[in-house]
Amino acid sequence: MAISVTSIAPVLIDAYGGTKFIIQGDFAEHLGQLFTASLVPAGGGTSLDCLSGIPGRPTSIYPLNSTRMVCYAPQTTAGTTYDLIVTLIANALVTDTLASVVTALTRQYNSSVFALRSILPPNYKTGPRRFEQLEQIP
Repeated sequence: MAISVTSIAPVLIDAYGGTKFIIQGDFAEHLGQLFTASLVPAGGGTSLDCLSGIPGRPTSIYPLNSTRMVCYAPQTTAGTTYDLIVTLIANALVTDTLASVVTALTRQYNSSVFALRSILPPNYKTGPRRFEQLEQIP
C-alpha cells in the first residue's frame, strides 16, 4: 500500500508558476487512482498544491504509468526551497516526501527579449517591451 517518490525534474522552477514537473517513483499499486502533489517550504509553511493541467480536476493527478506522473508548479515565493509531498487522495496515509528538492527562482530576462518584443506590432501581447515595465506587472 505504499508509494515511493524518488526524484523530480526540474529542480529549479519559475516563481510565477506553470513549470512542468516530472515526478519519478513507484506508483504501481495505485495506478488509476488520484494523487495530489504539494510544495511546502522547507522547514514548514503553507502547502501549495501542484496543478494537473486538466479542467475539472485542477489538483488531482493520475500517474502516467507505474513510475511517472506529471504536474505543474503553482505560484511560489522566489528564493525559497520546497519539499515535495505526494499523497494518495483515497488514503492520506499513503504519502511520500522528498525534502528540499525544488527551488523557486525569479524569472530572468535579457536584453534580447525586450529588443524582439519592441519590434513586434502592439497588438501582439508579448509582455513588457522594456525592462522598466516589469514593475508594472502584478
